Amino acid sequence: GQMPTASAVVSDLVGVALGTTPLMFKRLKIYPDVVARAETVPMAQTKTRYYLRLMCRDQPGVMGHVAQLFGKHGISLSAIRQPETDHVENVPVVITTHRADEGAVRAALAEIDRLATIVPPTVCLRVMEPPREFAGG
Repeated sequence: GQMPTASAVVSDLVGVALGTTPLMFKRLKIYPDVVARAETVPMAQTKTRYYLRLMCRDQPGVMGHVAQLFGKHGISLSAIRQPETDHVENVPVVITTHRADEGAVRAALAEIDRLATIVPPTVCLRVMEPPREFAGG
């Protein structure tokens, strides 16, 4: 709103005028020369949950084969949803996983997308979780 925004701007100007703003920034440790460099992990080693959407042939055994490939790569599935359809050749199947390595998920999807019963490409979205320190409780 107008008043809260104006109040914040005035507060910032007063901090600059009094010389307290540099001290605040120093305490926050947001400058790269003050904060230790963040540790990075190769993307293939990151662990998170995934939302996947596959287009599958509507025939028996397809989901069994897909689940088997996920299991081969050590990926645990948390939910599978396939809507009922009236004799449609291909149906969307939505799968969510438990936490898994990105590399394992990508390897499994590469094999799954090569199946004759799958219409590639499979949609793969990471499910981002808040950091533990923000989880509360």
